[in-house]
Amino acid sequence: MGTVVGVRLLTEFLPPETFGRYKLALAGVSLITGIMVRPFIQYAMRAWHDAAAGGSPQRFQMRYGRSFGFYVGTVSLAAALAVAAAARDGRWLTPRELVLAAAVLALQAAVEYDRSLCVTRGRQRDAVLIGTATCWLVPIAIAASVAAGESLFLVLAAHAGILAGVLAVRRLRRCGPDGERGPAASVAAGAGPAWAFAWPLMIAGCLGWLLHESDRFILGYYHDSQAVGLYAAAYGLASAPFIAAAAAISQFMYPLVIGASAHSGGPARVSRPMLAVTLLVGAAGACLFWLAGDSIAYLVLAERYRAAAPELLAWIAAGYACLGVAACFDLAAHGAKRTAYVTLASGAAAVANVGLGLLLVPARGARGAALATGAALAVYLLCIAGLVGRGARTGTGCPFPPSAVDDTALQEPSMLRGREP
Repeated sequence: MGTVVGVRLLTEFLPPETFGRYKLALAGVSLITGIMVRPFIQYAMRAWHDAAAGGSPQRFQMRYGRSFGFYVGTVSLAAALAVAAAARDGRWLTPRELVLAAAVLALQAAVEYDRSLCVTRGRQRDAVLIGTATCWLVPIAIAASVAAGESLFLVLAAHAGILAGVLAVRRLRRCGPDGERGPAASVAAGAGPAWAFAWPLMIAGCLGWLLHESDRFILGYYHDSQAVGLYAAAYGLASAPFIAAAAAISQFMYPLVIGASAHSGGPARVSRPMLAVTLLVGAAGACLFWLAGDSIAYLVLAERYRAAAPELLAWIAAGYACLGVAACFDLAAHGAKRTAYVTLASGAAAVANVGLGLLLVPARGARGAALATGAALAVYLLCIAGLVGRGARTGTGCPFPPSAVDDTALQEPSMLRGREP
């Protein structure tokens, strides 16, 4: 609901040209986060369960480590300098907008780290509060910033301000009487295992960006930032329900599945109900957007964004329905430490998205980008399901074995929380 309200606010107060430039800036942030930050967050989530399974979770205290903060700051600065050197014409970002985009990158990485570690420890309430706060407050702050002028600089400043506020509240809470204590963890500790786990995900992060975000740059290159804004509005609206549903299911299942895998020493396994739920949600959501796209666009999007939205919504929704189902297989791949599966599937889907985008976008514009997105996400589902299924047949990890699921481990979340520091 927060995403839907956010789309309405942003499309109501921001013209398509400014909204498109904002989305291009966020796409750049997403690229750096996916390659340089998120893989190590995934490693941290897994490493805590491994430490808990060994009876010494205090080795991996879930706090911000100075090493992580230094690493993210260095990555943000390097990314800003690289972009500044490569894009001096200021077509999409001016120098001062670039500085704020780098700040959003660093703050977003810190927020995602905090939220992810709450998930892996089973502190779902804290994780939900962090996600809900950013989801609701960022678009509200951006809409309020329009009172001072319609500029990308103010939009990015509002975004960065909300992220900084969320982090400040979290910091104050941890320093209180009930806050966490003990030495901060260093994400750089155990660099060898971290790199072994993360490098396939770093490649997958790049490929995932090509799959989910590159279409904005292709569209901006062949057309303009106004076309990007119209497309991004439809994309955000159509993808939001599927992302929310998949995130809720994965957030609930992640500590159970990964924790059970760490305690048993075997590959992660997911029961059939998770697949059934994602299939049902995906099919219902896709049908809703296909049949009622006009009404949804009328209710959620501002008038200047509605004209081409219905057809875009239908194709993007179909693609994200496939991606929601693929989340089941993603979880199994991560739990079995077969992250190369994600890399291979992302590679095939990225090639499909970029190839179809270059073929369809020049002539069809946003409609071509939506078609490419839907087809590429279907390719991702087919590939990840095939790879995980192959792993099941070879004994390297099966998400849906008929009789080998450790039901006790999956149904007893307390066993995962009993050894928390």
